[in-house]
Amino acid sequence: MDIGFILMASPVVIPLMAIIAAYIKCVSKGAILFKQERVGYKGNSFTCYKFRSMKPNADVRGHRDHTTNLIRSEHIPMIKLDATTGGRATDDMMVYSIADRPGGRGGPEGPWIIKRCGYYYLFESWGACCDGAYDYNMRVGRSTSVNKDYVDKAGLKMQGGGGGTLVSQGNTTVHAPGHNAVIVYNNKTYNLYHALNASNGNASLRITELVWDADGWPVQHEP
Repeated sequence: MDIGFILMASPVVIPLMAIIAAYIKCVSKGAILFKQERVGYKGNSFTCYKFRSMKPNADVRGHRDHTTNLIRSEHIPMIKLDATTGGRATDDMMVYSIADRPGGRGGPEGPWIIKRCGYYYLFESWGACCDGAYDYNMRVGRSTSVNKDYVDKAGLKMQGGGGGTLVSQGNTTVHAPGHNAVIVYNNKTYNLYHALNASNGNASLRITELVWDADGWPVQHEP
């Protein structure tokens, strides 16, 4: 079936590919195709070929160092993006720190923000997801401003105050739930996260309905 589709599409696709290849060659020095080894189904490696869309031999040190600093940091940074381009906004170059955990082992990381009933809710994960104590867990705080002043249910600041209300943590059957995303569908809120089977260590993606209390806070749930 795949071969048949390719043969039928060839009269249209091949000329289009030729035009793209010619354009890349005209506007940029370097190879037309980009080649990279990748890992696919069941961990099998394969070679990926695609039209090159970036400069050849670009200096990646800035991106690498920036990513390394984010991973190693003890805080959650935020920058403003341009709604049109998806790139960094030029009218606000500030890097905001909206939550931290100085000296804490693991996290905060995996931030996710949703807006509900006039508040921005910041979800984040603490602890170790994949080794050691396997004590990964999900926390939340909220603010009326998207880029500052997040506090937990007890009023503790998430930036500089150690705040973070527990949303979910592991139990005897499920370990290390975290790195979640929160969505709203059909007027219900759902929490999506990964976790480990306590008996065999297998990872799974889980989804749980998130219930809100009378004060507008997510109710703690089992993983």
